[in-house]
Amino acid sequence: MTRIIGLQDIKAAAGRIAGKVRHTPILRGDKLDALWGAEVYFKPENLQLTGSFKVRGATNKILSLTDEERAKGIIASSSGNHAQGVAYAAKMLGIKATLVLPENAPKSKIEGTKAFGAEVILHGFDSIQRYKKLYEIKAEKGYTLVHSYDDPDLIAGQGTSGLEIMEDLPDVDTVVVPLGGGGLLAGVAAAIKETRPSVRVIGVEPAGIQRYAESRKAGKHRQVRGRDRSRFRRVHLQGSHGNRLQEQAARGAFRFGGSGGSPRRELQGQARGKDLFLPFRRQHRSRQAGVIHSPRNGVK
Repeated sequence: MTRIIGLQDIKAAAGRIAGKVRHTPILRGDKLDALWGAEVYFKPENLQLTGSFKVRGATNKILSLTDEERAKGIIASSSGNHAQGVAYAAKMLGIKATLVLPENAPKSKIEGTKAFGAEVILHGFDSIQRYKKLYEIKAEKGYTLVHSYDDPDLIAGQGTSGLEIMEDLPDVDTVVVPLGGGGLLAGVAAAIKETRPSVRVIGVEPAGIQRYAESRKAGKHRQVRGRDRSRFRRVHLQGSHGNRLQEQAARGAFRFGGSGGSPRRELQGQARGKDLFLPFRRQHRSRQAGVIHSPRNGVK
């Protein structure tokens, strides 16, 4: 059954994870002002202890588990960032954690996850293969699942970043959010639209991997195949819990990666390799907008 989270869930998550994850700052990005015709600000989620916003949702999810669920140990599938978030929260609470990562995961992600004391199992090259292995292990060991994006408590945790935007830049006009599985967009959209409905929330996804656009066009969840930088085939899925919330709260989605010289392309080039928010204010209309951007080679 799909559960739609709301502002109160996100506020509860913020209280739950306070002191355990960082309230990241909003930084000025004046070099992009001319490109966008606006005052640009960055919210760098790469300043989290694990280097990604993923630690927000993972920490809230694990803190929301019952004592019985924690005692079983937890398991998750990830390409790297979610794995480190889960491992970090598990270590903090003294919980056994097992992470299933792809065989071509970056060494830094593997070592970073192990550094928090988690067991790492390398299997396959796409999310379908990893989750198949995960459910086999879960059935055998009885572990508790911490999904990488399709979970209401995880979505509420990701939404705390949206609360921070509204606290630190309350007159923001538009927030543009990277769209993969949908957890971040769903959480940020709920936090912002329920705080100030007039703010636009726009999801951005790569032109070559149109998970949300294709699913929305088909009226159901669709698998979208693309190639990663290691030339292995990857299967990309859209989450179900976040999908309904996105439909209700977000303005829509557009593709990221247009023709050469476009502002979106220029922005991608300048922001490559970082997790960040880019709120900006139009100079002549005193209107603000915000962008959340994930790394070009970002991992789940």
